[in-house]
Amino acid sequence: MGLKIILDSNVFVESSITAQPIAVTSIASRAAFIDASVCLTEGTYAEVLAKNVERFRKNISDLEKSKLAYENEICGKLKIDTFNAERFKNEFETKFQIFLRKNKTEVIKFPTNLPNHNDLFHMAVEKKLPFDSKGNNFRDAIIAFTVIDVCTANPKSEIFFVTKDKEFLRIMSDLKVDNLVSCDDVKIQEIIESKIDKRQSEKIENRKLELYQFILENKMDELFQYSVTNAKFNVNKILVRGELTSVKEIKGLELEAVENFEVVNETQRSFLATIRLVGELNITVETSQAIKEAGPRTLSQLAGIVQGDPNSLMIGEVKSKQGIGIWEEMHRQTTGYYNLFHEDQTVVVFLRVKCEVETDPATDKIVKANFIAIDQVERARRIPMFPKSVTIKPNE
Repeated sequence: MGLKIILDSNVFVESSITAQPIAVTSIASRAAFIDASVCLTEGTYAEVLAKNVERFRKNISDLEKSKLAYENEICGKLKIDTFNAERFKNEFETKFQIFLRKNKTEVIKFPTNLPNHNDLFHMAVEKKLPFDSKGNNFRDAIIAFTVIDVCTANPKSEIFFVTKDKEFLRIMSDLKVDNLVSCDDVKIQEIIESKIDKRQSEKIENRKLELYQFILENKMDELFQYSVTNAKFNVNKILVRGELTSVKEIKGLELEAVENFEVVNETQRSFLATIRLVGELNITVETSQAIKEAGPRTLSQLAGIVQGDPNSLMIGEVKSKQGIGIWEEMHRQTTGYYNLFHEDQTVVVFLRVKCEVETDPATDKIVKANFIAIDQVERARRIPMFPKSVTIKPNE
């Protein structure tokens, strides 16, 4: 599925005579970012040449008038070369063709299945589309037939026809061709920019997922070593208050999410990326003998930590409104005793990784990624509040 942008002659013809129209250069350069092909019909090509020859002829005529006025006023003689229309056309066409090649702008040939002269005449007389309400726009009608032929030959492609002529724009819109959108030169640039933004967003998302997969397959050992250090550093704050436990074992890191992906300094072969990773570590802790001998605690003792009671025992720190709400709900349900002694914990770690990534120019796929920096962006914490391995029920 491709995207074609077909330009009318009035997009090429600017206020001054030029074989390198700025508007077309702008459209073509931006269209390249979305792999869109920029085209003009053979009829449009002929119109551009004819219009510029006519404009140059008018400029020469105006110059002749100025020369005559000068000679009458000053009584001097000015020599102006005789205008050679054919020579000008050839020189202009040569430069115009160079411009089209430079901007990868294709000329679409007249279709071989154009209506015959008889049918064209009757369509014009009956003012049927693509003829206008007066049946006089033969040149535009032939261009319209060419555009319709392109749409028919490329049913899965988006085709945009661009013209500054409001009447021609109305006619092209009234044709109701499924894969054809007609618009002016301002609108097409808005459409192109929108598609560029969408493609860039998709590219970044694909880059993120690709780098995430590459890390899963190739860099988990390196991340695990950092995460272990990170988790051990925080373990007394994550698990049980004070020096009540020690870490017996930390097992594999599983990445759960990838966030805040940024790409900078992208070239054909490499880019720098910053990515935020959320992962889970399985930690086995050893409960101290003192806690084991203390036996079960009442709910009020467990909940006392919320009120700042240093003698209360609770796994983790509950400071949020959500956490307090959980304890209050438990208190409403029962006033029994609870055992919260357990050894298996799941700790969530939050890492920001800066990578230097190499890509294959041929496939644009990641072939290598080196960690430049790994940072802890949030303190590791245990989620959910009660691990799945913990049973919370009244003691009988």
